[in-house]
Amino acid sequence: MTTEQNIYLQILAYGLTKDASITAPNVDAINWHKFYSFCESQAIIGIGLQCIDKFKNQLGSSLKIPQSLLLQWIGISEQMKVQNQLLNKRTKELTEYLTNKGKRNCILKGQGNALMYPEPLLRSSGDIDVGLKARKKR
Repeated sequence: MTTEQNIYLQILAYGLTKDASITAPNVDAINWHKFYSFCESQAIIGIGLQCIDKFKNQLGSSLKIPQSLLLQWIGISEQMKVQNQLLNKRTKELTEYLTNKGKRNCILKGQGNALMYPEPLLRSSGDIDVGLKARKKR
């Protein structure tokens, strides 16, 4: 892991924690375009924005993120929220359909794990993974 990636992980750890004992990394020298690319490559753009929000709340205007990048980041995160709202709706419809058909089911991974995130709608979504209880056929 590079030093740059280590700093990005520190930003994420600090940005997502509620633990007051974790100190904020120095973000003055961060190349925010590279941090965005890192978040994009790890499919955590929304999570990265949450961290930036925490820094902005603490540092205010002294946080030097290029305005165009911040607007792009916010725009993509808003699209993610809309996508997750739709996927949540479809997930609910699917589980109700399966339940009404007498099929025991549970949502796996993805949307099922979304509740583990501080802001579930900022999670990168994918497909709907469903586990079904099946009987052995003779």
